[in-house]
Amino acid sequence: MNHTIVFRWLIWAFPVLVALCLLPSAANASQVQAPAGFDFGSDAVLVNFLLKGDVVLSRVVASCERLNVVRHESQGRKAFEIKGFCLIKNNPQEDLDCAGYDIDASGEIDNKIQATIRKLTLSLVCSA
Repeated sequence: MNHTIVFRWLIWAFPVLVALCLLPSAANASQVQAPAGFDFGSDAVLVNFLLKGDVVLSRVVASCERLNVVRHESQGRKAFEIKGFCLIKNNPQEDLDCAGYDIDASGEIDNKIQATIRKLTLSLVCSA
């Protein structure tokens, strides 16, 4: 078999295999649910659930400051918007001049045990 053909196949196949391996873990992470008796009526409980359960925020954010939570009804569904500043999780020493992100997240409280971020914007905040 020609080595060029094998090499081209490997270049195409590697990203596809990596993506296929990551999809099941992303699907499982997005299915995090609150335990029984959980109440999303409190802003602190909602934010804590999202910081621990959202697939992106749980991997990127360490802690947040100055969070503003706004709730509203949208097309009969309970919606929320969260804005604030969050520190980067496990930020390397050489990147400390960019310590965190301004976050702008919006989503819905799907039911008593599930809330989902539908739109998330992270803007890197640097001191220099």
